[in-house]
Amino acid sequence: MPGSVDVLRRKAILLLRREREVFELRQERRRTEVWLNAFQALSSNLSRAGKGSLLEQWVTAMVDELTFQVAAVHACDAATGKLLLRAGLAQRELAAEVVAPPGLFEKLEETPCGFFARRSSHPNHPLGEALGLGMFHWLLLAGPGTSLLLTAGFVSGTEEFRAVEAQDLPHFLQLGRHLGALLDNARLFAALDREKSELSASNRELRETQEKLVQSSQLLAEVSRRAGMADVATGVLHNVGNALNSINVSVEILAEKLSSLEVSGVRRVGALLAGRGQELQRFLAEDERGPKLGPYLEGLGGHLATERDGMRNEVQSLRRHVEHMKAIVGKQQSHATTFDVAQSCAVSELVEDALTLSEHSLNQLAIQIERDYADVPRVVTDRHKVLQILVNLLSNARQALSGTASDRRKLRLGVEPLAEGRIAIAVRDSGVGISAENRERLFRFGYTTRPDGHGFGLHTSAIAARELGGRLTAHSDGPGTGATFVLELPLELSPSGAGRSSAART
Repeated sequence: MPGSVDVLRRKAILLLRREREVFELRQERRRTEVWLNAFQALSSNLSRAGKGSLLEQWVTAMVDELTFQVAAVHACDAATGKLLLRAGLAQRELAAEVVAPPGLFEKLEETPCGFFARRSSHPNHPLGEALGLGMFHWLLLAGPGTSLLLTAGFVSGTEEFRAVEAQDLPHFLQLGRHLGALLDNARLFAALDREKSELSASNRELRETQEKLVQSSQLLAEVSRRAGMADVATGVLHNVGNALNSINVSVEILAEKLSSLEVSGVRRVGALLAGRGQELQRFLAEDERGPKLGPYLEGLGGHLATERDGMRNEVQSLRRHVEHMKAIVGKQQSHATTFDVAQSCAVSELVEDALTLSEHSLNQLAIQIERDYADVPRVVTDRHKVLQILVNLLSNARQALSGTASDRRKLRLGVEPLAEGRIAIAVRDSGVGISAENRERLFRFGYTTRPDGHGFGLHTSAIAARELGGRLTAHSDGPGTGATFVLELPLELSPSGAGRSSAART
């Protein structure tokens, strides 16, 4: 019997131990599930939660779910030596800031996490002394700027009645580090929201700027169109003005010839012979004036014939100038709907036609003209546009020669072939020359060195040369050395051909 009682006693003790182990396992499982629920709850609304909300959720889970008496998040302010409360929950009110004991921050850097439970025979931890805790877990989260200190535990004096949960420390550390990751993500979300807001604002500004740019482009197109119209009108007026100058000279010459006609002599002869009737034969034979009448009429006829020929030449010159003006105006009228009319031209004839159009203005200054025409192929080009350029160049040469002595006024016209199917027409004068400074600005719109000039001729000539697929250049060794203008043209006009105007220097 005694043996049977001992066996039963041992079995009962073993059964109690197993039941206790099962109970502890169940308690540990429940505790773990609470930690897991807190972990999941903290992660559930990451996209909507800010930093402050995450901290409040964490301290609430520590106290309400995991039954700690105190849970707090402090910012470590090393500059002031204080712990600044960011979030906290306890049965008593927590201080907004706590003065850290000397060396606390350094000790936390050495041991950033852990668990402490004070016993009657041991002094309290410096952190426990500062926060009034006797048993607690802690974790230091290093972050950009200020580090955060997480604490969860029980107030001093109650630690003797609290059992230590061995599994709490790893769960506390895991949840605390997860909170740190969530805080980093919250900062990223906040930065992303800021960037999104800034991007939206930038897009709005970009759309507004684009709208303004479209409006500016439309305005610029209108201004450019008006400027182009003004430029074309200026060129037309300048070219027509050159032709009108020549017409004016021809009209003056015609007026002089008409005023010098010996019409009065014809009238006197008529009056002398009028009424003679039957006595005309006796008058011619006996009157002393009779024999002189024949030679006088012969001389008068010669004089009138000479004046007639001169006036006929002037009328032909006038006709050429008028035709040139009509071509200029007609070209601009049809410019919007037609292309330039290209025709085969002999280069030397183009130069001679330009000379003919400028003949009277050049003769007024008694300018000596020299010609040096090389044998070059015919060119297919816009004849009237080339004439406009050459007449402008001859007009400029005349102006340059007007400031020199009469015996030094020389104008040399040359034609020579170039490589790659091009020819050059050179207009060289012995006039006042061009300074280096003025050469750089020679082809600019509105630039002129003459008091009565407008600065249109060379500018429009350079543009016309580019439209013909060529270019217009100028060279001078300086003041008093004369100047040379060279018009380069292709043998055949290409619709897309374009050159550049420049002041060439050697």
